[in-house]
Amino acid sequence: MKVVFVHHGSAFGGVEKHLIDLINRLEPARFEPVILCFGGYDYKDIFSGDWAGKPKIAAGLRHTHFFDYWRSFRKIRPDTIVFESGTVSDFPWYAYPAARLAGACRVVDYQHDMATRVPRVKIDGPWSFIRRLLGWRARHDLGRKVTWRFADRVVCDSNAIRKSLGWEYGKNVTNKSLTIWNGVDIEYFSPTNPRPSSLRARLGIGEEEKVVLSVARLDPTKRIDLLIGAAGQLRAQGVKLKCWIVGKGPEEERLRYKAAERGLSEEVFFFGFVDDIRPFHQEADVFVLCKEDEGFGIAVIEAMASGLPCIAPNNGGPSEIISHGKDGWLVERGSAPALAQALRYVLSHEEERREAGLRARQKVVEQFSIEACTNKIKKLLLASA
Repeated sequence: MKVVFVHHGSAFGGVEKHLIDLINRLEPARFEPVILCFGGYDYKDIFSGDWAGKPKIAAGLRHTHFFDYWRSFRKIRPDTIVFESGTVSDFPWYAYPAARLAGACRVVDYQHDMATRVPRVKIDGPWSFIRRLLGWRARHDLGRKVTWRFADRVVCDSNAIRKSLGWEYGKNVTNKSLTIWNGVDIEYFSPTNPRPSSLRARLGIGEEEKVVLSVARLDPTKRIDLLIGAAGQLRAQGVKLKCWIVGKGPEEERLRYKAAERGLSEEVFFFGFVDDIRPFHQEADVFVLCKEDEGFGIAVIEAMASGLPCIAPNNGGPSEIISHGKDGWLVERGSAPALAQALRYVLSHEEERREAGLRARQKVVEQFSIEACTNKIKKLLLASA
């Protein structure tokens, strides 16, 4: 089966991790994967070597009109096309009929993020009535209806994503949608793996000092500013901790300035993008996810698989992953004081924190293994074979 994965993103993140993990587990005897990159991230440095299942990659493709998509699809003549949608609007509506007209027998829309709530125009006169019928929201809704009219299935990373699509777009999408949780390699992310090096020793951080870890692309939606705000509040209360922030992005300079402004230059460390996150998992005390509307949270289950307890907002995908007070903690979203309170509690209860980490690892092993995830996806792809 020739499967085309259509990608739109410009940077490495959860969507890219998901796609790499999936393709690495597609058997060459059954699947011929192809990646079409309509964004800046082209995967060429990831799939290297002589691996038999290495996908074909077409990068730097244009996406200005219908025929750009149709020609790209037609050259490959795929059996199945999977749109890897980082957001609902990643791909224009006409990309989906283009996939059908190019000969794809099966079209799947894979949704990795929550639908954005867009208020409808309130009718208070003739002009608002016209806007209600013909405005941006109406055109957007029509485009999504066309999108899902041409898709066989809509796969969601979490029930939260599926519900948000239903709230915004109704039965047109929910009738075709299903949830497949993301997974991680539970052997790779294991608390028993040896430490390649001691980050604490290199940074002059004692074993008794508490370390808070956050891994995310540094853009405004990830809300790393909440962690810096919480660290500032805890420092004012006499709580000593270090914050390790892993990731890069357009917000880095502003976040560095915010940390310095609060006098946290010695407490907050920015590491940029790293290839292997496991040493950070193994030497931190707790992991924090700050994004308010996270669709799933692959970074959360990577940390949990490593035996690291997590704190995350009490909505979206994390609320499905974490059982509050048992294998992690959920806090009010968008609240630095709530995050600071949770951190103070978690860091001061060492035994409870350790037991939560053990239960977190066990939950990932039972529910979020990469094999369980990819087996469900492969079954879906083969349903039309």
